[in-house]
Amino acid sequence: MAANVVVSKQGDGQYTTLADAVKNIPINHQGTYIIQIKAGVYDENVIINNSNITLLGDGMGKTIFRSSRNKRGGYGISVSGAVVLLGDNFIVKNITFENTSDPANGQAVALYSNGDKSVFYLCEFISHQDTLYVNGNRQFFRECDISGTIDFIFGDAAMILQKCNIKFRQPIGKQTNTMTAQGRTDPNSKTAIVVHDCKIIADNGFVPGSVLCYLGRPWKQFSRTIVMQSDIDKVIDPAGWIQWPGHSDYINTLDYEEFCNIGPGSSTGNRVKLWPGYKQKVTANDVRQFTVTDFINGDQWLPAIGVPFTPGLLEDMNCT
Repeated sequence: MAANVVVSKQGDGQYTTLADAVKNIPINHQGTYIIQIKAGVYDENVIINNSNITLLGDGMGKTIFRSSRNKRGGYGISVSGAVVLLGDNFIVKNITFENTSDPANGQAVALYSNGDKSVFYLCEFISHQDTLYVNGNRQFFRECDISGTIDFIFGDAAMILQKCNIKFRQPIGKQTNTMTAQGRTDPNSKTAIVVHDCKIIADNGFVPGSVLCYLGRPWKQFSRTIVMQSDIDKVIDPAGWIQWPGHSDYINTLDYEEFCNIGPGSSTGNRVKLWPGYKQKVTANDVRQFTVTDFINGDQWLPAIGVPFTPGLLEDMNCT
C-alpha cells in the first residue's frame, strides 16, 4: 500500500515522530490514511483519535514504540501505553509495542485499543502487568506475540486472537501469572476474549515451576473468556483458572469455556469443576458463536483489509 506519509528516525521521511504525523493528518482526508513507520525505537506516548488509519512498520523488533509510564508513576492505565488508539477502522502491521517500566511499578500498558473494527497483524506487545488493554468494540489480532505476567490481556471488547503466540514472562518473586482478565459487566453484552488456534507458552526467560500460571481470572462479574483449538503448554496450572481477590461470587456468573485444545496444559480433568460459570462439557455448537464470522462479523469486513483469517472452527481437528 502506498503511504500518505513516512515517519523515520533517520530523517528520510516527512516526520521523525508518529505524534507529528498524526497531528498533521488532513481534517478532510477521505478513505484510509496510511502512515509508514520505518525501523527505529520511538519513545513516544501518542493518542490517536482519528479513524481510518493504517500504521505500517518494518517488522516486529524493528519498528518499536516504547513507553515507560505506569500507574505507580501517576498515569492512568489506558494512557500509560506508547500508543492509544481511540478511532475506528485501525489497521496496524509489523510493529512492536513495549512498556519498559520496572515490573515493581505495577500496571504498565503497552497498547490501548478502543475503536471498532481494529486489526493487528504481525505485531508484538511486551510488558509485565496489563500488557494489552482492549476495551471496546470489535478487535482482531492475527499472528501476533503478546508477552506479560499479570492480567496481560484484559478489557471488555469483542476480541479474537488467532494464530498468536501468548507468552508468560517471569514475574517478581512469587506473583501469580494470569493470561486474561476479561471485564464484562453486562450479561447481555456481546463481548469476550476469544483465544483461537493460538500457542500458550512460557517466554524464554521463564523459570519452569517457579510460579503458578493460569488462563485467566474474572476482572468483572460477567467475565467471559473462550480458549479453543489452541496449543496449551505445561506452564498452565491444572486448575486452569483462579478467582479474583475479594469476589468469590464472580465464579457463579462468569463464562469460561475450553474447547478442543491440545498440549500438556490442555487437560480439563482437574479444572475448577465446582465453579458454576465454568462449562465442563463444551461442544462445537457452543463455541461456534465465538468464531470470526459469528462473533465479530469478520467475513463482512476483514476480506477488504487483506489480512488472513479463519472464518470458523478449524475443520482438521477431530472435535465434536
